Amino acid sequence: MKKCFLLLLLALSCNKAPLFPGWAANSRMPDGRGRSQNFSLPDTVETIEGPSVYLTAVCGGELVMWRNGKEALRYEAKSPTPERHRVRGGHLWEDACEGGKSMLYRDGEPVLRFDGEASLRGLLEEGGILYTLWQRPGGNGWRLMAGDKFLAGSPTGVLVGDFDNEGRVGGALDAGVTFAAGTTVREGDEAAREYVVYKGGTVLERFPPGDGEILDLRVLDGTVVRCVARTDGIYLFRGNAAFLVAKSPVGRAHVGRIRVCDGQMEVLGYSKSASAVPYHYWIGGTQKEDAYSIHSAFPMAGPYSEDDGFTWISYGNDGALKEFFRGGSYLRPPGGEYRLSNPSCAMMKDGMLLLALTSARDGGHLLLQGHDYINYRFDGCFTSVWTE
Repeated sequence: MKKCFLLLLLALSCNKAPLFPGWAANSRMPDGRGRSQNFSLPDTVETIEGPSVYLTAVCGGELVMWRNGKEALRYEAKSPTPERHRVRGGHLWEDACEGGKSMLYRDGEPVLRFDGEASLRGLLEEGGILYTLWQRPGGNGWRLMAGDKFLAGSPTGVLVGDFDNEGRVGGALDAGVTFAAGTTVREGDEAAREYVVYKGGTVLERFPPGDGEILDLRVLDGTVVRCVARTDGIYLFRGNAAFLVAKSPVGRAHVGRIRVCDGQMEVLGYSKSASAVPYHYWIGGTQKEDAYSIHSAFPMAGPYSEDDGFTWISYGNDGALKEFFRGGSYLRPPGGEYRLSNPSCAMMKDGMLLLALTSARDGGHLLLQGHDYINYRFDGCFTSVWTE
C-alpha cells in the first residue's frame, strides 16, 4: 500500500441489526450532532442490478473474480499480493515476479514476460497494441512496453498515478500513451523533485522544482493538466490556465487527484496536518469544502463527493477500519472487525460507492454497493473492486 488512503462504509436503513456485530451504531459529528444508522447482513450472495461490478479475492492460494455476484473466474494465483490484481475491460490482470523476471497474466494466461523485477503501474490497449508501464523496485526507474517490445525507459524516476485512483482507468497510463514521472534532482545542498511528462518515449514537458508541490499530473484531451499545492492554496493548471481549487494553511501536507466525471474535469483531495479538510472542485462548477475536519492520524481512502456531502474512510497499518464518515455522520467502527486489504478495494464511480471489506473474524466479507450490501463467505481476502 503505497499511498495514504482511506476507508469508508455505510448505508441508509433503520430498525435493523447493526452492520458490525457488537457495535452500537451511534453516529456523531465533531460538534455533537448526528443521526443513527443501522444495518443487517444477508446470509447468501445476491446479485444487485446495475453496471457490472467486479470483485477479486485470494482464496486458499487461488485468485477468484466475481461479476455481479457470480463467480466468473478461478485459477491458481501467481502472486498473493493484493496490489498486483486489477480488473479492466472485463479481464482480470495480474502481475508477478519470479526468478528475476516480471510477468503479466490476463485471466490466468501469460501475455508478457521480460527480464528484471518490476510492478505494473499502467495498462492501455490502443490501436490494437497492449501498452504496459512498469515501476522498478524502490521507485528506481520505469519501463514502457508495447506488446512484448521495449519502447522506452529510465533508470530513475517515480511514476505518477496508479490503479487505486478510479479516475485513472489505465493506472499511470492515459490515452495517447501519455504518463508522467518525478525524478529527484539536487538544488544546492537540498534534494528536490522534477517532473517530466511523456508521450511514448518522447518528452512533452518538464516541470522543474520551485513551482509548488505537484500532487497529480497527467495529459487529458491532449492538454497537460496538473494539481499543485502552493503556499496560498491548491491549484489546478490546465495548460496555462490556473484555477484555485482550495485555500490551505501553510505547512499542511496535501493529497489531490485529477479525474474526469460526466465530462467535467475535477479535483478531489484533502489538506492534512493535525486534522484533514477535504475539498472537491470542478471547472465550470463551484468549489466545495467540507465543514468538518477529518480527525484522523491514520491513512485514508477518499474523499469521495456524494450528493449529501463527503465520504471518507481511515484505516490502520494492518488495513483495519478506524473511522468512517458519510452524509453528515461520523462513525468509529471497532478495530479489527473489517479491513481494507488494498486501496483498490474502495472506489466511487458515477455517484456509486463501492467498498470491499475483508472480515478479520469469520470469513463473512462484505461488499457495499451504493447503499446496498452483500455478504461473501470464503476463506481469504478481497484484493480489488471495479465497475464498468
